[in-house]
Amino acid sequence: VIAPVSSASKGDVTSVLAAQFGIAGEIEIDPQTIFESEELKKNIIYEKRMIDGEITNLINFWKLNEFKWYNPLHVLSLTIDTLFNDKDSNSIIKDRIIEVKAMKKLNKRLSYSQDFYTDEIRVSSTMEKRNLAMSINEEIISYINNFITASKNKDAASKVYYMEKRIEEVEDELNVSEDHLEEF
Repeated sequence: VIAPVSSASKGDVTSVLAAQFGIAGEIEIDPQTIFESEELKKNIIYEKRMIDGEITNLINFWKLNEFKWYNPLHVLSLTIDTLFNDKDSNSIIKDRIIEVKAMKKLNKRLSYSQDFYTDEIRVSSTMEKRNLAMSINEEIISYINNFITASKNKDAASKVYYMEKRIEEVEDELNVSEDHLEEF
């Protein structure tokens, strides 16, 4: 889950709700929550890249979805699949297991740090290929920038919407007040 963080206390969601209703200052987002999000990791894992002359994603590159005869769990899984023939539910579970394995492998290869004084973000990745690591770093930086920009745009749009609704309410109240004044 990607969650904004208020400047008062970490994990305080009330500032987000207040900002969306137009009654708060602004939303601050902690980049580390974005960096650690499952959505970012899935985007990195499933992104098609040119690696070793072919277009592939990290799951195929790391060969996480290949059957291994020497692995007893793979053999057991094949046996169960042939006996029960429920391929749809098993494929969903297998895909999720492969996805989790890929995310764990990716987590071991990524690091993130933020300078306390300058708020500079440093992202580094360790991969088999230099170009792959560079590509992943660029994707992470782009994702964080896009997420923060989109969040601030949504916050601004909600404030504009609130102000427009409030202006309509004030105009209605003003018209009612003018009518009462004319009657008086």
